[in-house]
Amino acid sequence: ASDRALELLHKIKDQYALGADDMCLNTFTYTSVINALAKSGKPAAAEQLLYDMELMFNNGNDEVQPNTIVFNSCIDAWAKSGFLFKANKANSLLTRMEEAVSGGNTSYKPNIITYNAVISAGANSFGNANIKGKAFKIALDAYKKVQLSQDVQPNTYTYAFLFKAIRKLIDSQHRQH
Repeated sequence: ASDRALELLHKIKDQYALGADDMCLNTFTYTSVINALAKSGKPAAAEQLLYDMELMFNNGNDEVQPNTIVFNSCIDAWAKSGFLFKANKANSLLTRMEEAVSGGNTSYKPNIITYNAVISAGANSFGNANIKGKAFKIALDAYKKVQLSQDVQPNTYTYAFLFKAIRKLIDSQHRQH
């Protein structure tokens, strides 16, 4: 389904480039395809579309402005992926969002879903002790940001993902010693 969605998006882009004004190329269209890619376990393709959106928006196309929802979809795609460094990927997207907000772009403002997805990416990490240690640090840092935030409040998912990170990433290291 995600391949078909991506193929359709490219057809719409081609028609739009040829001057077909009735083709709807906007944030909603891109978000739908990114969600399909995310659900199909293709986080790199989802992130590439986010990057494409940012380029188009920065080049003056206001119809494809990325937002928190799009970033959350990409972060969640990494969190649910089988990629070894998923926590790093999720955290780098969070960092991009935070930097954009610092620069005045409020449409990228992280919310509790954002932070929960980053914590989840850490909690779902695997690999050697070094990778797990870094993943735990990413999860814990995201949790600390929630704790320090005036705008974001933790919820039951926040704690569930944090406890999972502790159980999977810390407990496994202690059992080995």
